[in-house]
Order: sequence, then C-alpha cells, then structure tokens
Amino acid sequence: MTRAADESLAAWSARHGGYDVSRSRVVRGWLRLMHQLAGPLARFSPDALSAAGVVSAAAAVAVPGRGGAGLVVATGVLDGVDGAVARRRGLPLSARGALVDTTADRITDVLFLLALARAGAWRPLVVAAGTGTAALEGRRALSRRRGDPVTTVTPGERPFRVAYAALGLASSPSAAAAVIAGTTFAGVLALYGDRT
Repeated sequence: MTRAADESLAAWSARHGGYDVSRSRVVRGWLRLMHQLAGPLARFSPDALSAAGVVSAAAAVAVPGRGGAGLVVATGVLDGVDGAVARRRGLPLSARGALVDTTADRITDVLFLLALARAGAWRPLVVAAGTGTAALEGRRALSRRRGDPVTTVTPGERPFRVAYAALGLASSPSAAAAVIAGTTFAGVLALYGDRT
C-alpha cells in the first residue's frame, strides 16, 4: 500500500474516534477502494459527489430490480468517495462539509427504504428498518457530540445497509428490510454495551 493510502486510512481513523482499521478487513478494503477511486474523481467537488449520490438513490426508487440495486451501489460508492476526494484535494475539515455529507447520508437512507417499499417489502419491516437506522445513527451522533469515541463497527453500519438494500432490490425486498431492522437495533445495543 502506498504512503498516500496509509495517510488516508490514518485520516479516516482520526475522524472516526480512533477506530483501528486493522481490526476489520471489510473497512480497510473499502477505504482502500475509495482512495483509489478518488484519483479519477478528484476533479469533482466532494459536495457534487454527495449530491450525485442523492440523485442516484432517488433514481433507485423509480427503477425496479437490478437496475435499482445498481443505483444503490453507485450511491454507496459516491458516499464513500466524497471524503476521499476531499482528502486527496487537501481540503480542510469543515462543519459545512460534514453537514452536507451527513444530510446526504440520511436522505439516501430514507430513499433506500422507499425503494425497498416500492419493490414490495412488507411495510412494517420497512418502518422497523427506518426506526433502527434512525436509532443507530442518532446514538452515534449523540456520542460524537458528547466527545465519546465510538469505535465499535456493527453489521448495521451504513456500508452494510447499502449492501443489504442492493441485494434486497435484486432479490428479496422484505428480507433486506428485516436484516436492516435487525442489524441496526443490534448495533444500538452494541453501542450501549460499548459504553459500559
């Protein structure tokens, strides 16, 4: 791995409560991929990439089946690469950039669930998935505001939810909604357990 990639991993770790990326092959692999994709996408602003992710997620609501699944994956990549592009371009951390990124994430979370509902997911499961997602992200946000480092990575985290939604649109929307609900509520419990 290159020195620039090492620095990118270290920067991500610092922004995520000092999480040790060597603890997870999935996290490490994802971050390396985003670092590589940031090169050709560096001519775009991070905010434009975030906005493109929202547009992609909105399109996933309208496009059925595998086409929608592909758009969900594209949204996940755009969401992951915006921060890598900001680091590659040497842009400083800003409250505005963090707000744009977080807002785009929450909008696309809702759009993924709408896509699953439109594809036929059982509505109570979609509501449970939305509640679990809001609870998990709210718990993380509250911990960050209090200055508590959150270093636990659970199967309910956003990259996993992107994968569940994409797989659900390609095969079983109700199963995806159930998995999102179960993993996000389990994630909330794990975060509360991490504090004790």
